[in-house]
Amino acid sequence: CIRDRVSTQSTGSKGCILLSKRKFSLKMNDQEARQRIDNMVQFIRKDAQDNANKINVKASDEVNQEKDRVIQAQKQKITTEFEKREKQVEVQKKIAYSNELNKSRLRILKAREESIKYLYQQAKEKLVELSKDHEKYKPLLKKLILQGLIKLSEPTVIVRVRPEDKQLVESIIEDVKKEYSEKTSLNITLSIDDKLPSANSDPSKPSCSGGVVFSAKGGRIMVNNTLDARLELAYTVSLPHVRKILFANNAGKGKGKLLSLIHI
Repeated sequence: CIRDRVSTQSTGSKGCILLSKRKFSLKMNDQEARQRIDNMVQFIRKDAQDNANKINVKASDEVNQEKDRVIQAQKQKITTEFEKREKQVEVQKKIAYSNELNKSRLRILKAREESIKYLYQQAKEKLVELSKDHEKYKPLLKKLILQGLIKLSEPTVIVRVRPEDKQLVESIIEDVKKEYSEKTSLNITLSIDDKLPSANSDPSKPSCSGGVVFSAKGGRIMVNNTLDARLELAYTVSLPHVRKILFANNAGKGKGKLLSLIHI
């Protein structure tokens, strides 16, 4: 019994020792587990923090990149819009300049036409003055009559003149007939009437500055050799030359040139 007790006691002591060791071992294992868990938690946290940092950096880079892309896109859009507006403004400026240039040209053309009309009117007034100067008008009238008769080449002609010119024409008619016969070797019968209107400043009324109108074959053939007709012809023929002279600031010579073309 004593041996058994001792044995039992001995066995109990060993059991106590083993139990104590097991408890210590378990205690140590719990600490290690906690330590490992803490390490794992720290690792996980660090890894999560690193990942989070990477995500934040990547997100920040993506945001910055997107922001730069948007800014560049907006800059390009603004630049494109500005260039478009600039081109539109340039086109509008060119159109406005062209319109103003055309208006200016039209004003110049209008002023030139008014100047030419004024010159024409001045020349017409000079013709009226010329027809009042018998010393100059008489030889001119003779040339006008002779020229018209040669052009007609008719044996019988009516010479139509203004009432104030009738007496002057009658005074030269025989000389005209004689010169006509010398030039053409033909005889001619002339009659004079005074049905041409006198000079008139009113454009709505008939007017004649001087000269003659010829009628033959009962009025079927008419030749207008009045000063007005000669002026119109000279105006048409010499207009380019008159314009050149007139717009070279030499209107006086232009008027003289126009008047000189009226004479035979």
